[in-house]
Amino acid sequence: MTQKIIDVQDNNGNTPLLLATKKGHANTIRALLNAGAKVDIANNKGETIDKIANPECSKIINDHITRQKFEAKEITSPPPTPTHTQSNSRQR
Repeated sequence: MTQKIIDVQDNNGNTPLLLATKKGHANTIRALLNAGAKVDIANNKGETIDKIANPECSKIINDHITRQKFEAKEITSPPPTPTHTQSNSRQR
């Protein structure tokens, strides 16, 4: 499995997302998240973005994670089948 370039880690284990979060660069965080940066990578000190984010950055990250979960749920939820819809109309 190859690691995406966007998640490459430096000698301290920091990813671009971790570095942007440490410095509070909100626009960079948004860009990295939208490009698919992983949110669960820890550096060599065990720091993850959720542990080091300031309140503004934390909101951006949490909103992104919530949106991803919602989109994943939409994709995996099957639409109602015609049979299901038809049987519901008969019950009325």
